[in-house]
Amino acid sequence: MKSKLTFIFSILILFSCNTNSKSTVPAKEWIRTATIYELIPYKFSEAKSLQGVIDNINHFRKLNANTVSLISMLKYEDPGNNFNPGNVNSVSDHYSINPRYGDVKEVIRFIDTLHHTHMRVLLEIDMTLTHPLHTWRKEKPDYYLSSEAMVNNNFNPDYVKLNLSNVNVQKEWIKILEHWMSTLPIDGFILRSTESAPDAFLEDIIKAVSSDPSRVCIIDKCTEGSKSIPAFHGEINHDLYAQFLKMNNDSVDMSFFQKMIDQSKSENFFFVNYSHDLHIDEYEATVPQRFYSNHRALAVLCNFLPGVPIMLNGQEEPLYERINTFNTTPIKMPFLFDLVFYRAMFIHRYSNKSVQAVRKENEVSIVSSSPQVLSMLRKTGDHQDLILVNLSTKAASFHIDTNFPKCYELFTTVLQEFDTATEYKLYPFQFLVLTNKF
Repeated sequence: MKSKLTFIFSILILFSCNTNSKSTVPAKEWIRTATIYELIPYKFSEAKSLQGVIDNINHFRKLNANTVSLISMLKYEDPGNNFNPGNVNSVSDHYSINPRYGDVKEVIRFIDTLHHTHMRVLLEIDMTLTHPLHTWRKEKPDYYLSSEAMVNNNFNPDYVKLNLSNVNVQKEWIKILEHWMSTLPIDGFILRSTESAPDAFLEDIIKAVSSDPSRVCIIDKCTEGSKSIPAFHGEINHDLYAQFLKMNNDSVDMSFFQKMIDQSKSENFFFVNYSHDLHIDEYEATVPQRFYSNHRALAVLCNFLPGVPIMLNGQEEPLYERINTFNTTPIKMPFLFDLVFYRAMFIHRYSNKSVQAVRKENEVSIVSSSPQVLSMLRKTGDHQDLILVNLSTKAASFHIDTNFPKCYELFTTVLQEFDTATEYKLYPFQFLVLTNKF
């Protein structure tokens, strides 16, 4: 009898693990509370595998990140590639899984495991780069921007860049996306390097992905043309990142934030806000190197400006710390330095409608005329949040033009009160997140 019960229980477990667990909740609903974690599985744990991620899945619970974007999942090559060495987007076969992660069945089991912990899963793909040994490079050279391998004895990067204006390339991409939507129980895509893609082609892609309303398509483009695409989608907010760069030399344009607030009222698209990405990390600098004094202020802006925050694998750690030659261990890598900081913001976003994305009832307004301090009020019903960020390298005084009720500072829980008759001061890159809801 015991063996029969064990057999039945095993069958039930097997059935549940192989059932497509992707939820049918519309993307417009689940994206509201999404916080996206760009996951590079081989950089996440010492195991350098999908199983290594599963073994450390509690990390996402600690962080309260609820959406994962998988990077480097398609087959790519590095040896012999002189055009973009080390780039995980150098795909050699768009229909195959990266061998280091096993086969399709293993990836499906991995995605199902994340779904069973109530996480969403996106597949992140670069739409332009391939490996020089990709079959298209030999058999369909017209797919590429260049047919010459060398230019003036230098490797020409256009040799491995796809021409997204080519109608045949566009058809190939629709087939690739449809293949992975039918093969993997993913919740959508983040499509990188779409800046050169015609808006009509992007519209076709977004419509193809959103034919399943539970899936979302996020594109790496932020233009008026792409914003007007009628199907629901997201856009990586490069314009916001450009403002972040200006913060280092006090040249931020405050009118940008009002424009961003106005654009975010669209029901068709949402911003995806970032202060770091894979290209910056590998080829330029880590977050604290690039923004040593203000990387936390940028994280606050990414989380509380309209849209959805996205962070790179490891961003919750200090990827860099200044060398202290007087210390016995001058180069240190402290673990999870910013995890609690991000966790507080992610939990607050999840539980407070005032700071969630794409909600009709959200009211977002700038409540100060200060040229240095962004004072933003967000509210929905009785939920209210006041976000104050000094965007400059100098101390700045400001007034707010609306009385804000007694509230608590998010990170310290200290009771505060703001009124229009008082002048306040914030020090360089100092921020306050004030809320009447915990």
